[in-house]
Amino acid sequence: MSSMFNKSRRRGLKQAIEEATDVELRELRTQVSERHDLIAQLEAELLETRTELTLFERRLEAVLGNLKHTLSVFKAKLEKARRSAEWKAQWGDRADSEDLPEDVVEQFQRKWRRRETPSAPPLEKPLDDESKAQLKTVFRALAKRFHPDLVMDQKEKQRRERIMADVNQAYAANDLKALENIKEKPDFVEVESDRSRDEEVDHLRREIFRLDDVAANLDQTLLDLVNSPTVKLMLDVTMARNEGRDLLAEMAAELNNEIIRIETEIEAYE
Repeated sequence: MSSMFNKSRRRGLKQAIEEATDVELRELRTQVSERHDLIAQLEAELLETRTELTLFERRLEAVLGNLKHTLSVFKAKLEKARRSAEWKAQWGDRADSEDLPEDVVEQFQRKWRRRETPSAPPLEKPLDDESKAQLKTVFRALAKRFHPDLVMDQKEKQRRERIMADVNQAYAANDLKALENIKEKPDFVEVESDRSRDEEVDHLRREIFRLDDVAANLDQTLLDLVNSPTVKLMLDVTMARNEGRDLLAEMAAELNNEIIRIETEIEAYE
């Protein structure tokens, strides 16, 4: 038994020496490793952007949500006032008579218009620059360790998907302690392959193509997100703040002015 074990160790050592001097194998493995780093970086950037976008959307709703709802209510009132004026112009003194049929538009809106005022979601407590940098550093390290697309083993992929769900949730909640706890989870130990040298070369080449596809998809998703109207507005708000302006406050003022204008027009019909 001991003799067989020693032979196994000698074969493993011989194989390791041969592979260490195999330039092609070493280069292919380096390329795979580089793609692992790239995918982890893209995934981190994507999740960071999505999280920042979610926080901005909540802030947007908190600042403008009620004003937008109020504006929609006043627009509906204005439309009703205009229809009422047209109704009176058409029917004169009979406009208020119960004998006349109910206006079909008013009938529809009375049934289907939502009347509740949406509540703005709470804003997370902002982090200071040092804590935010630390949060991102830990997040990126975890993304490199546990990204599901970096492994082929299905059970390990599923385990990583669960871990990354926890990572994303903790990052979105600015919970550094939770991220630090996730760091204690064990890494995946890949079972030593019994592939021949040529089989290993073929495997690595196919893995490079697969990882290139994963990286391309992540890159396109990130590009689409960055080019979205909401991200553009978020960047405009940031640039305005650097200039000493509060763009969201300006937008709120514009909405409020529009509400006042419509309210004045409604009063003119009464």
